[in-house]
Amino acid sequence: MQYTEVTARQHTGKLALDSLLIKPIQKFPKYELLLQRLIKHTDENHPDHSLLLAAQRQVHEQLLKINCTEKEALELEQLREIEGLIDGLIELATPERQYLRHDSVSMSHGTGPRKERALFLFSDLLLITGIKRRSGTIRRPITGQGSVTSTLEANKYKLLMRVPLEDIEIIRSKDENLRQIMIEVDNLSEDISVLNQINELIWSLHCNHSPLDEVVKDMLTTLNKQLTEQQNSDSQLSCLDLTVLTP
Repeated sequence: MQYTEVTARQHTGKLALDSLLIKPIQKFPKYELLLQRLIKHTDENHPDHSLLLAAQRQVHEQLLKINCTEKEALELEQLREIEGLIDGLIELATPERQYLRHDSVSMSHGTGPRKERALFLFSDLLLITGIKRRSGTIRRPITGQGSVTSTLEANKYKLLMRVPLEDIEIIRSKDENLRQIMIEVDNLSEDISVLNQINELIWSLHCNHSPLDEVVKDMLTTLNKQLTEQQNSDSQLSCLDLTVLTP
């Protein structure tokens, strides 16, 4: 039995070693909030004001590095879990690949009957799999509830196609109303991306940027809400015709 396990049993009710090791990292957001409050109540002409701004930038940069490292590790672990759940799938987990989403769809092929399939979308790849409920009825994923793997484990998956995104062409509808909606969705997504970049650049400012922070956050909240409403407003947006180029 490992030393840490023995120690944990001897000190029941106390924090385990891994919980203690993460404590210093968990304090970084509190440091940033403290510095923000100090800056807010420090006159701009005070000699400490510029030092506080510099300290805030450094703490924020460290937070970004910590968050990026943690995010990358979690994403890689998620890819490994998905790879283990899809029969016939190998070499999915790579550092440069990101999981985006999955869903159950009904697909037709030629004049044959429509079949239930599962689509797994990644940053560079689309997987098409067969799907079968372990107990008989297919369980559709519920967005935003539980982990990805907890939802996937309810079904069986078998890899049918592995298609690079560069080999997929989306055939857009000729309907002008739908075309306009898709343009608006694209514009909103682009605006949100730009605002996220602005939000990161704000921290390079030497002056007090709290008012600008609030404006950008409010705009992001508004645009994200508009994007969600727009995506849910037309059922046609959930239907796609795809052309897949295969060797």
